[in-house]
Amino acid sequence: MPIKVNENGVILSKGDKVSCTCCYEMRIEYDWGGTGQRDLDTGTAAFGGKVGYACSGGNMYLDWISGDDVSLDGLESVDVRVNLARTDGLWTSSYNISCNAGWYSLAGGSGNYNLRVTYNGYTKSLSSSAGSQGSCASYLSRTVTVYANALPDGSNFEIV
Repeated sequence: MPIKVNENGVILSKGDKVSCTCCYEMRIEYDWGGTGQRDLDTGTAAFGGKVGYACSGGNMYLDWISGDDVSLDGLESVDVRVNLARTDGLWTSSYNISCNAGWYSLAGGSGNYNLRVTYNGYTKSLSSSAGSQGSCASYLSRTVTVYANALPDGSNFEIV
């Protein structure tokens, strides 16, 4: 069972279970607060895993920390360990993270939500459209691209 530790010797993961209590590297939030809508389902895909309602599951780089939020005006959150994945050789100059979203069809939601990403001290958000489904979200709403080198605005990522 592989064990990953940070530079201070703190255990980050053991096997496929994440035990890091120190911090996240990148947080992706799907926020539908203030929309008056219920139950946005998400499917975030990166580094061979996909997390969200009825999705295949995470891995040591991808953690669906919020679980399925079926509430009115809710929020779902995912932590992505992009730096650890780079250290492990899964990407070098850039990497795309797929952010899928869809309103759960039986809940009847529709409209846009806000995708918010925080990484290396920068937070960016963008209004985003969503599909509709009854299983793992497959509608590609946005892509988050993370870069090894800083962009002109000083950040290391963009939402497209």
